[in-house]
Amino acid sequence: MGNLFPILRKDKLYNTEMLVFDTPKFDLMANLAISEEQGPGEVVHVKCSERKGEDNLPGCIRKELARHYGPSCVSLAGIFVLHQGKADVHIVPDYPSDNFKSMDEVRKWFHMFNVKAPLVCATVFHSYDAGYNLRMEHTHCYSDHNDGGHYHTDTTPDTVVYEGWFTAAEKIYRVDQV
Repeated sequence: MGNLFPILRKDKLYNTEMLVFDTPKFDLMANLAISEEQGPGEVVHVKCSERKGEDNLPGCIRKELARHYGPSCVSLAGIFVLHQGKADVHIVPDYPSDNFKSMDEVRKWFHMFNVKAPLVCATVFHSYDAGYNLRMEHTHCYSDHNDGGHYHTDTTPDTVVYEGWFTAAEKIYRVDQV
């Protein structure tokens, strides 16, 4: 199983590498999309530029789905490319020995970076949570120029250019920690 894994290094602020782990286990959380589609499937293809408002690309699509479908969960997964512009991402360093006391402590623990296009982003998002405590949007990104991490939003709304391909989920599974 390959995972994009941001690594903090002493000789460099951070580096992203593809590491191979010999285990099917992971910790914390994962938003996964699994497809058995043989051949071309139905996808939503999006091209857009010049972000208006505060929401990132998945957030804009998610909110429009919520407005249109109301209290019915529509989940999309896919890939989008930030062709032009910059984005804020974070990576997480080693875990502290003590538990976090607040979300503010968690935010301070993140290592935030502003990275440049092109970025390839894998995302999963939901229009509605019917009480499953879903992470409404989760996106990670990487690049050929060694930038990557958890995508937050673009930081160049006037010049940003996106292209994305998304497919709808037939089922959602919520697996709690064991």
